[in-house]
This record gives sequence, structure tokens and C-alpha cells, in this order.
Amino acid sequence: MKRFGAISCLIIFLMTMTIGFASAATEFKVDEVYPKDEATNMAMDNMGFKVFFNQDVYKNQKANKKLCTITDNKGKKVPSIVVCNPKEKNVMMVLADTNNKKTKIKGKTKYTVTIKEGFKSDKGGRLDTEFKSSFTTLNPSQSMWISMGMMGVMVVTMVVFSTREAKKKEEKASFDKNKKEKSVNPYKEAKKTGKSVEEIVAAEEKKKAKREAKRERQKKENKVEIASENIKVKKKAPISAVGLKYKDPKPKQKTKAQAEAAKKAAQSGKKSTGKKKKKK
Repeated sequence: MKRFGAISCLIIFLMTMTIGFASAATEFKVDEVYPKDEATNMAMDNMGFKVFFNQDVYKNQKANKKLCTITDNKGKKVPSIVVCNPKEKNVMMVLADTNNKKTKIKGKTKYTVTIKEGFKSDKGGRLDTEFKSSFTTLNPSQSMWISMGMMGVMVVTMVVFSTREAKKKEEKASFDKNKKEKSVNPYKEAKKTGKSVEEIVAAEEKKKAKREAKRERQKKENKVEIASENIKVKKKAPISAVGLKYKDPKPKQKTKAQAEAAKKAAQSGKKSTGKKKKKK
């Protein structure tokens, strides 16, 4: 009898355990929600909640729509729509109805999604307790500063990259130039031209010397131009102070035709004055 009683107790214990595990396995609940509860700085465009369940909810979406609401921080209901995806039957979207004129999403405001008890799954599971999750929208002024900061970063990045590219191109151009200026193979040139190797080497050395001299002249000219731009005169000084003399420009010599014309004009003037005296 004792053995029978122990066996019966063990059977009853195992049955209760299996019933408990079965009920726990079939319990209908919310697995996850996005955005996560108490999230901040969320976008105001296409505002809504994405709810993940442990069972499919696609078939009962019409009945479940009435049990889903979105409210603001004052408890006022926001016009919303409930959407389920046939490819993800365990997912439900509760979104603000942007087509409704009464829908006004505000910045820096807390919004809460509520799924009331009685919400059913396709397998007949039922939520025994009410589910809630909230997030806060982004501050519009803060978003403006963030966008301006991002634009500034983009501009600086573009300038840096463009400067680097220009520098790379300049280095490549100088490298190609130096490559062209490299001395030729004297033995190949000797075969081509029929000149001796010594003559070709001497000619190449002369070319190098000329190029170096030209570069040095350009460097000096650049230095002189830079220095002349920075010169400042403290006081005005006469030309004689620097050892120079000022000469008046020579008058232009008259041609014979001009001289004769001037002489005739003078004679005609004298005659006219003489006539006037006779009249008096």
C-alpha cells in the first residue's frame, strides 16, 4: 500500500508539472515593442508603435483594432490605425493616422500605446492584463541644431576631401614631371643617334644644370615678389635721396609745316591790329 501511494503521488506531481509547463508555453503575451519603452528623441514623422507577440494575430486584427489606442501626455486620444503584415503574422503596427485632420503630433511630447485586456491571438490566446509602452518625441529646436551641425560636418568633410584630392593631383603632376625629366639611358641614345656615350651624358648634365638654374631663378623671383608686397614706406623722399636727378621732359620739336603755319598766323595777327589803328 505504501508503494502504491508513493507511485500515485509521483504521478499526480508529474501531471501538475506538465500542466503548468503546457499553460506557460501557450500563454499569450507581448514579446517586444519598438520603440522601446521610455525611449526619447523619436521622430514625429510616421509616428507609431511596432508590437511583437509570441503568437500570430493576423486573423483577429478587425476585432483587436478596438482594443488598441494611442494617447498623448494629457491622456487625449490620437487618431490611429492598426495594421498587420501577412508575412509577419505575429507583428502589429499601431500608427498615428496622418490622413486625419485632427491628428497633430507635437514635439517633446510623451505618447503611449495601450493594448487592453481581451486582445486575442489566432490560436485563441487572450491577454489577461493591459499592456502599455511609451516614448517621447524629438524637440524641434534641438533637431534643427542637430541638422545644422550635421550640415556643418558635411561641409567640413567635403572641404577636407577636396583639399586632399587637389593635393594628390598636384603631387601626381609633379611626380609625372620629374619622371619625364629623368635622365635618359645614354647607351640607348648612343645607339639611336650614333653619338658617343660621353657626349650624351655631358648634354644631359647641361640640361639638368639649366633646369636647376631655372628653378633657382624662379624661387628668387618669388621671394622678391613676396618681399616687395610687404615693403612699407615710412616717409616720402625726393629722387635725389637715392642718387637720381630729375630732368624736365624735352619739348617736342615742331615740324616745318607747323612752324610755317605758326609764322603765318603771327603775321596775320599783326596786320589785323594795324588796320584797327588806321580806323581810329
